[in-house]
Amino acid sequence: MAQPAKSVLWVDDEAELLKRGEESEHPGAQESVADVVRSRTVAFVEEIHSSLDFYTLQARGVGIERVIVTGGGSKLTGLMGLLGEQLPFEVEAGKAFRRVTPPQDLMPDALAAAEPLLAVAVGLAIPGTE
Repeated sequence: MAQPAKSVLWVDDEAELLKRGEESEHPGAQESVADVVRSRTVAFVEEIHSSLDFYTLQARGVGIERVIVTGGGSKLTGLMGLLGEQLPFEVEAGKAFRRVTPPQDLMPDALAAAEPLLAVAVGLAIPGTE
């Protein structure tokens, strides 16, 4: 049962490749994935907008000036643009390496790809002020 489902749904390493926008051996797979990602992204942005609206109503006197997006989701195709269109705040990608110096032997492309994924680890490693 698992094998037929796997072949119909492309459930394996190919799913990860498709998520990253890489080519598929299945005709139309990339377009199908793009449609699903787009619809889920729209729903996700609506949830974020609702949550931020709720927060601003509950926290009287506190305003949101900007939203900083980090993590693997920040690499989701169309997310940043959609957030920028839908939210009444400045939206920017987080810069995890702004306060740290990564190893010099990392290739710039690898560094750029890793930065959004390492935001929490870098944040936890930076000593706070006391």
